Amino acid sequence: GSVSLAGHTGTISIAAPSITSNGNFDSAGGDFSSALPDPGVDAPAPDAGATATADATLVVAPPPLIDTGTGDAIIHQTGTVTLSAAIAAGSLDLTSGGDVQVQAAVDTTGATSITSEGDLTIAADVTASDAALSAATDLVVAAAVTADGDSGEIVLTAGGSATVASTGSLTAADDIAVTADAITVAGNVTATNTAESTSPRIDLSARTDLTVAETGTVSAAGTQGANGGEVRLAAHSQNETEPGVIFLHGAVHADGLSGGDLFIEGDSILASGILTADGTNEGGTITVDAGSRILATASALVSARGETGVGGEISIYAGESLYTSARHDATGHAGGRVQL
Repeated sequence: GSVSLAGHTGTISIAAPSITSNGNFDSAGGDFSSALPDPGVDAPAPDAGATATADATLVVAPPPLIDTGTGDAIIHQTGTVTLSAAIAAGSLDLTSGGDVQVQAAVDTTGATSITSEGDLTIAADVTASDAALSAATDLVVAAAVTADGDSGEIVLTAGGSATVASTGSLTAADDIAVTADAITVAGNVTATNTAESTSPRIDLSARTDLTVAETGTVSAAGTQGANGGEVRLAAHSQNETEPGVIFLHGAVHADGLSGGDLFIEGDSILASGILTADGTNEGGTITVDAGSRILATASALVSARGETGVGGEISIYAGESLYTSARHDATGHAGGRVQL
């Protein structure tokens, strides 16, 4: 059945060796807490406006949570958490002392924050005004994460690796930041820049390797007559014997009415993909800077063209060696500049 405090301000509290629920908990703005001393016990989840605290495994399973419309969903768990029922709420604050798996859709009108002391896997769509996802070890995004606020931001932090799988995507109206030991982008990372929005920025910063796979796209391109934004990819290692390497096999864009800015910075850089900061008017700027080596194959393209205005600027620097078969294009109504 169901337990409800609708229309009241009270507390639902359950403490037992085993808790099983086939119904819904609707606190309507009150509190819900469960104490689960035995690991591996399934527990009902809080609805919007409820708080769950438990030491064992918390499984948020069907039936779906009741949406109170304006409340916040709060889940604080010392064990692992699996979200297998959809959450629709004002906001979501989820912290876990173990792994977290999001297997059902999360849709909040406000911010969504998920923090895991283990691995974090996003296997279902997450939509929020802003999204902050953090894992002490590895973080995998295998579905769509969207920050749809007017100035929506997405922040991903991982102590180990952060991966945007080929089935995953990050889409924000404003900034996107990813920080991890290693970063892999096999899906789409997009900061949408429109004429009404501020210039977005995408910042991917790895402490070892950063890979944009052949299927991966990183874009801060302008639409609806907007200028291109800024994309910064960085891979710098603190270990001199294991330098940070950027593997650029996919596409990175900052195109727009005027081209935006691309900054690619690593200890070493291997490129076979596409970098563009093209402009309908003038071209943008592309800077590729390696402390050690750059190797670019014949399939690589670096373009900062200006269609009706001047071409942009392309600067390629390598501290030790530069070998490139790539095509570099800074043409325009008036020529731009390429410096190797």
